[in-house]
Amino acid sequence: MAPYVVLADEAFALHENVMKPYAGVYEKGTKEKTFNYRLSRARQVVENCFGILTSVFSVLRKPKLLGPEKASVIVLTTICLHNYLRQSKKSSTLYAPDGTVDRELPDGTLVEGTWRWEAQPISLCNLKSVPRKHSSNARAVREEMAGYFLFIYLFIRGTINIVWMSSDYNT
Repeated sequence: MAPYVVLADEAFALHENVMKPYAGVYEKGTKEKTFNYRLSRARQVVENCFGILTSVFSVLRKPKLLGPEKASVIVLTTICLHNYLRQSKKSSTLYAPDGTVDRELPDGTLVEGTWRWEAQPISLCNLKSVPRKHSSNARAVREEMAGYFLFIYLFIRGTINIVWMSSDYNT
């Protein structure tokens, strides 16, 4: 079973708990291309969530001098409010009207959501330099995830069949 991971871009080092895309250009349908696409899409979803949260809830825009427990309560509260406002019939169109979140056109073009046009906070924290060499465990985690994503991709395309899901399968 794969561990929980942080989704990262090329700037970060690969680690067992930090997944970054494969370097290079790959043909459509390959494990690497499928993994990079899925990782990119997952990162877009996370960026949309945090982007909307920070554009609406100013408490998330700047560093806080809080303990981890208090910070967790604040973040979870804003997430609960966000989910309620998105799902409520009365507030969903006011809170996040069409065009708020990023979307992908059928040709793969990304249309950025309006939340990205809000003034973005400037970080007051300096980032620490991290070693770039990754472990074999990190590569193994990425390979496992890439294989899973490729399997799902091929299954959806109908390229492979799962025996127990086949109508020919007899128990």
